[in-house]
Amino acid sequence: MKYQAQCHDAYALAEYVEKIFIPAMKSKGAGYQQGYRKAARYVAEYAGRDIEVAAIQGALLDAFRHWLIDNKGLAPTTAENCFYKVRRIAEHATRSPGQPGDIDRGELGEWFEESFAPQRLTGLTKDTWRRYRRTIDVFGGFLRRPPKLSDLAPFQLKDFDAWCRTFFNPSIRPDTKNIHYVSILSLARHAHSSLFPERRGSGLHKPVARDHALLALPERSLLRYLFEHYLPSRDVSPRYACDAAKYVKVFDNWSGGATVDDLTGELLGQYVDHLEAKGCSRKTITNNRGLLLSLWRHAHDQYATDRKPEAVRMPSKDIPERQTGWKPEQVARLLRECQKLTGWIRDGVKRGDYFDCVIRIGWDSSLRLGDIFKLDAESILPDGRLLVVLEKEARPHTAYVHPSTLATIRRIAPDGDEHPLAWPFGVKAFRAQFHALVKAARLVGSFTTLRSSSDAQCRQTRSQMPPELPTVDELKGGAK
Repeated sequence: MKYQAQCHDAYALAEYVEKIFIPAMKSKGAGYQQGYRKAARYVAEYAGRDIEVAAIQGALLDAFRHWLIDNKGLAPTTAENCFYKVRRIAEHATRSPGQPGDIDRGELGEWFEESFAPQRLTGLTKDTWRRYRRTIDVFGGFLRRPPKLSDLAPFQLKDFDAWCRTFFNPSIRPDTKNIHYVSILSLARHAHSSLFPERRGSGLHKPVARDHALLALPERSLLRYLFEHYLPSRDVSPRYACDAAKYVKVFDNWSGGATVDDLTGELLGQYVDHLEAKGCSRKTITNNRGLLLSLWRHAHDQYATDRKPEAVRMPSKDIPERQTGWKPEQVARLLRECQKLTGWIRDGVKRGDYFDCVIRIGWDSSLRLGDIFKLDAESILPDGRLLVVLEKEARPHTAYVHPSTLATIRRIAPDGDEHPLAWPFGVKAFRAQFHALVKAARLVGSFTTLRSSSDAQCRQTRSQMPPELPTVDELKGGAK
């Protein structure tokens, strides 16, 4: 949403929303606009009159948020959404785009803007900056005052996590991470490294996997050794930690609770035979075998077992590699459904052409949605290269697309548009529309399935890119 920075302090809030704010929301739907009207009515009800935009300051906003919960009876998440709508209106009236609003984030907010963000978030998207600012706001709501740096204490953060799970957002399951707690913990580790020693293998945007109920496991069990010794000593991603826990748990069930001392070449060979008889793919067997051998070597190096690692046979080469994901003809079916879409996502860009373009880029390059949305005009080169800084890994990456995909990008991207592939409605809306397309094409999966299918095709053909998809004209000709 591109706001125009103007000073309209003399406007009443409801009048400003109708005359200035909503007309600036060119591409937003009626339901989205109604939410801002409702937020303005709540403010008038709280204040007892229709107050001016200039009166919406940090103290009033904080009191308004608590009034929504305590007096109005709204759920904490609903009250938080209403609070952010009012704050966004105030920012639109008094600030230029990209600058923080007038909410009082206290000493912690000043430290975030001056120290943490320039050092740790440079090169990342504005959504990441916005997430941390919102976490500071939620932390202030927990404290019921502007937060200070001294509030980042271990006992305070534990209470904050419990408050988020029981009061602010009770829908957070015990086995899932609390994103606000993860963000505030990153701030605490940066501000007070002695109080929050960062475990090896965990980065700012790579929270380590949540510990299991280790005390209920036998002292020498493989799963307990995995979480207490193996993973903390290695630089691994959360995905690897979850896969490792799954592999070890399956082996533990098969072996009847084998310990570190029970690992032998014969036992692991029997496990390989079991996986082959079970019908697992060669890749799955290789991954299981490699992890267990790595765990065994680590235990021997750390003197946790006296038995030296032994050779374990590789899985048979006769096991056929399973075809996973979608085939090119299935993706082409998905593109035909895109041609049936009606409407526009913005001036000059049809909804069907936009989804067709994003699907082609995802198939050719295996980029994530967030990386595709933030592609700018300068990063799309005429030879089909896409220069992007991957948001998840925070590193530069060069992707490639076919000439037909490049032509599709040029067709929907007007000259001078800084981010031609930006999606204006939020990721959830895109995923919902994509799910409808997948269902209409009689397929099962998500955008992640599209990316994994592309990788599988590259491995199968041993090429840098998957097969080229039919062009739009070929799709229309086939439909006829």
